[in-house]
Amino acid sequence: MHYILLLILTLFTILFRLVFDLSYYDLQRFILLLFVTYVAIYFVRNKRRNVPVTRSLIAFCAIFFIGVISTVVNGHITTGLSEVLHFSILIFTAIILSAGFNNKDVGKFIYRFSVIFVSLYVIYFFVGYASHLSNSFSPLWPAKNLFSLNQFPGIIISDTLLFSYVRFFNHIQTWTFPLLISGILITHNRRNKVILFVLLSIWWALLIQSGGRGTLLSITVALAAVLIFIPKNRKKRAITYFGSFLSGAGLYLLMFLTISTPVRELTRQGMSGRLDMWEKAWLMFVENPLFGNGPLSYSFIENSQLYFAHPHNFYLQVLSEWGILAFIILTTLIFYGLFFLFKKVKQETNSKMMEMNIGLTVSLVAALLHAGLSQIFHTPISQIFLVLVLAWVFRYLAEDVQAMKIKNSFLAITSLVSILIFLFLNSSNMKNSFKGYGDYIEKYQTNELYPRIWSQGLNE
Repeated sequence: MHYILLLILTLFTILFRLVFDLSYYDLQRFILLLFVTYVAIYFVRNKRRNVPVTRSLIAFCAIFFIGVISTVVNGHITTGLSEVLHFSILIFTAIILSAGFNNKDVGKFIYRFSVIFVSLYVIYFFVGYASHLSNSFSPLWPAKNLFSLNQFPGIIISDTLLFSYVRFFNHIQTWTFPLLISGILITHNRRNKVILFVLLSIWWALLIQSGGRGTLLSITVALAAVLIFIPKNRKKRAITYFGSFLSGAGLYLLMFLTISTPVRELTRQGMSGRLDMWEKAWLMFVENPLFGNGPLSYSFIENSQLYFAHPHNFYLQVLSEWGILAFIILTTLIFYGLFFLFKKVKQETNSKMMEMNIGLTVSLVAALLHAGLSQIFHTPISQIFLVLVLAWVFRYLAEDVQAMKIKNSFLAITSLVSILIFLFLNSSNMKNSFKGYGDYIEKYQTNELYPRIWSQGLNE
């Protein structure tokens, strides 16, 4: 399936950019939508697989039920229901995948998908880098082209990020850094180790060049937690982390400060407005503590003033929009899941399986940490990684559970119906994405978009 997913990513990226004038963010929204739809349709006909009704599944259903109540109480039916449906579809897709494949297959899929994804992006980066060296009108990554002049010699690569914003690229790095590190420790083939180490070093260089502080902090803290609680390969893991970082720092100095010079200052200071965002979210919670202001309400435009569509803190967002009940269930679910996840990984007897599971655990923990600093659970490609890793978690922790079961096909049908309702509620926004949000830009005299769900991300 990872080949199908990569084919979807590649074909949509090429064909949609050729046929339609879509932003990369909108393009990735369609990719995510196609992915969850494909999974639902694929498993509708699979009636032999069963899904165990675990406490986690019940907890997620309770959260979504609270979200619907919050939507009705606050009166924002279309926007609120869109948010609830969006996240329920992601969770349903993860559960469907977890029931459709065994734990080992899910884990291998994630590793292969991640390595191929990183490899393709690294190739794309070096094509853009060669473009920059051969033509001064092609900017150095991660800057974007402002214009191009065909009469000048050399290749010009447009849209050098492949992401609408460099932080959305950093979200993918948060998921993949731990997997590359564990991949080096899993394989015994020297050539594969060298290839993965080179990819990891380049990944570090791109992280430094992009100034991704949230990714650096998240993967470092997550890895430190694993080093403390799981002794397996502790020394090798630490050496791989610091060795690849030093190698990446050397590549950064060579590629971006010696051979080339950055087109802009990348050193970042301060909180980038996060304290104000968090204060707004907290005040929203205080105003309506039980059920919050309603799903997606943080993105509402007030007094024609544009603001960020979310508080750059997923937990404060749930607290302010969904209320204290949903927040308590979610955080309990996270800590409960992580406790048993660490416990089960430590008990693994197969060394290869243990290392594979350690990498996935670090990836999940890093993403959960990053979610407190950025919108990693909102950007479309990052949500694909979220679905895949959650599928592994659900399968890994539910293998020994003996409980009531439901047909996976029933859950697939439920997901498909949810997708159709979501499409109906957001059809006008999807059509507007092909028009470049002209009405929004004209009304608010801005070209800044604040993406969340669909539309420009802001709602009235």
